[in-house]
Amino acid sequence: MWGASAGRGGGPATVAANEMSHHPLSGVAPTGQLPLFDARYVGWPGDAAATWSQGPDPADGGAAAARHRAVFWVLVGEYLSRERLLLVDALKVGLHELSGLYAANERTSAKVIGEVERFVRYANACGVEYLDELRAEHVDGYVWAATRARGAVTEVKPRTAANRQSFIRRFLDVLAALGLWAGGDIVGAPIDRGSSESSRPLTPEEMRLVEVHSAEGLFVGRRPVLVGFAQAGGDAAEIAAVTAHDVDLVAGTVTLGGRNRRTNPLTPWGVEVVGDYLTAARPAPGTPLCVVGGKPLHRLAHSVTVSLREALVSARIAGRPRVTARSIALWSAAKVLDREGIVAAARFLGSNSLDATAASLDFDWQAD
Repeated sequence: MWGASAGRGGGPATVAANEMSHHPLSGVAPTGQLPLFDARYVGWPGDAAATWSQGPDPADGGAAAARHRAVFWVLVGEYLSRERLLLVDALKVGLHELSGLYAANERTSAKVIGEVERFVRYANACGVEYLDELRAEHVDGYVWAATRARGAVTEVKPRTAANRQSFIRRFLDVLAALGLWAGGDIVGAPIDRGSSESSRPLTPEEMRLVEVHSAEGLFVGRRPVLVGFAQAGGDAAEIAAVTAHDVDLVAGTVTLGGRNRRTNPLTPWGVEVVGDYLTAARPAPGTPLCVVGGKPLHRLAHSVTVSLREALVSARIAGRPRVTARSIALWSAAKVLDREGIVAAARFLGSNSLDATAASLDFDWQAD
C-alpha cells in the first residue's frame, strides 16, 4: 500500500513544510487561502490511484469484469478489517467507484477525479494521514482554497467552490456506501453558486485586434487556425477534432461537431489563415489540425481553450468583462442572429437551447 510515500518534489510532508504560508488552519495568511498544488507533485500516490481505478477492458467480456469486481471487494474487505484506514487508501477505492459512476461522461469524470485527488492532497498537507481524521475545516479549507494561474494567486468563485463541495460530498458518500466512512456530514450545507457571468460576443474592434495579434510572426502557426474555427462557431472540443477532411476552402466552410455534425462558413480571414496553414504544414488528411493527438478529448479541448485565451491576452482584451474564449464564436453568432434570427444562431453554435443561445447573445427572443 501507499502510506506516506515521497513523490517528485517531496511527499505531503515536504509539501506541507514548503506551502504552509497560506495554510488556513495554522498561521492564516492575509487571503486565508491555500494555493492548490500543481503539476510539480505528479509523483504523489493519487496518480497511481487514477491509473488503478480504470476498469477492465470491455472487450474482455463479462467474466473479466466480474473478476475485477471481485478483486475490488477483496480489497474493500481488507480495508474494513483494519483498525484505521489511510486516507490515500480510501482514495484508491473511492476513485474506482467514482470512475464507474461517471463513466458515461469523460469530461465530468476527469473533473471529479481531479478535484477529489487534490482534496486528499490538500488534507495530507494539513497533516491528515487517516480517513477518520478528516474534519469539516479540511473540507471548508479546500473548497475555498485559492487557485494559482500564471504564478498569481486568485480567490475562488462561489460556483467553483460549490462544484468542489459537491465532488467531495460524492466521494464521502461512496466511502460511506462501502462501509469505510462513518464520520457523518462534514461537508455542510450546499454553497450558493450565485449567478455565473456569461460570455459576451466580441465587438468588431476587439475581433480585429484578435485577428491581427494571432497572425503575428514569421511562420504560419496553429493559433490563427484555432481562431478561424472559433469564428466559424466551433467550441473547444469541436475545434480539437477538426481535420483537413473537414475543411472545404473552395466553399469556405468547415464541418464541426460529433454526433450532430454541421457545416458552418469560415470568415474570409479564416479561409485565408487556414489555407496558409494547410499549404505550409501539409498535414495528413485525418490528422487534427489544431492539436497534437494521443490525449483524451477533454485534455485536447482544454489546450484549445488555453490557446484561444492566449490569443485574447496577446490582443490585450482578455481582462475585459465577460470576454472569454467563447466570445470569438459569439461574435459570429451575433451576426447570424442579425441576418437570420435566433434559430439560425443556435444552429450555428450547435446549441439545442434557444434560451441559452439568446442569453449568450444578450437577446430577448421571446419579446419579438
